[in-house]
Amino acid sequence: MKRKNGGFTLVELIVVIVIILVLAAVLVPSLLRYVSKAKNAAAINECSEVLQAAARTAVDLAAEGTLTSQILNDSRPVILKQANAGGSFETTIQFEDDDAEILSFGYLSENNLHVIYDIKHDPRIYIDVEGTATLTRMNNFVKQASDFITEQKKDPKLTSLDRNKLIENAVNNGGLLSVTDSQKKGTPFENKDLYWHPYYLGSIKQDSPPVILFANTSSTSWGSWYANLIYVDGKVYKAPDVKNISIGNWGAANPPVYDISSLQAWLGDNAYTEVN
Repeated sequence: MKRKNGGFTLVELIVVIVIILVLAAVLVPSLLRYVSKAKNAAAINECSEVLQAAARTAVDLAAEGTLTSQILNDSRPVILKQANAGGSFETTIQFEDDDAEILSFGYLSENNLHVIYDIKHDPRIYIDVEGTATLTRMNNFVKQASDFITEQKKDPKLTSLDRNKLIENAVNNGGLLSVTDSQKKGTPFENKDLYWHPYYLGSIKQDSPPVILFANTSSTSWGSWYANLIYVDGKVYKAPDVKNISIGNWGAANPPVYDISSLQAWLGDNAYTEVN
């Protein structure tokens, strides 16, 4: 096949295209891995700066005798500013009461990576690629509530379960979980600080009453039972708007029925929808 006007033959063009495709197959994945590693490193460094700022704040508050979970976590905007960080906290900051050491927190980096600091993890700062850390925290929080109910039921004099005590137990043992940015993204509550509260279903006669979670702005109490978000069976449901709907209105039948089926019906009646 002859060249025309100094151009390439069809065979030569095919060879060039094949070479380009082979190079792309080799180089593009390597480039993507490099970019991914660079993003991860930047997010981890960012979280490290936030950790240092949080540690300084905790130590300062402890020296003043004012270190509490609420005061430290109310200081999170200041901590981010001190760290010159463009991301946001996804959870509350957990710390050791005795020496103010920071134990754990979740952080959403400026480049939208979920970063976890956990003193018990190796490495302590890592990228939560699949959201497994958030799921683990949710499952552990539900298990904590279930274990508390089990212990309460060992009391032979107990005639009913107190949901207020269930929440108090969570507050006093690590605090209520913060709703993550991804859990409330696209909801009417996206710009509010929300906290998960445990809520058992069923009665004291059940061996293992199931536990769901509801979220509102209170970090220390039941918050009037307002359920801006509800977590059940691994799914998050949002209230239709910013008006406060009380989960206390659920189970108002006579006699009241507290189970998953009646909850699903109540969610539908109140126009809750699943968060995607």
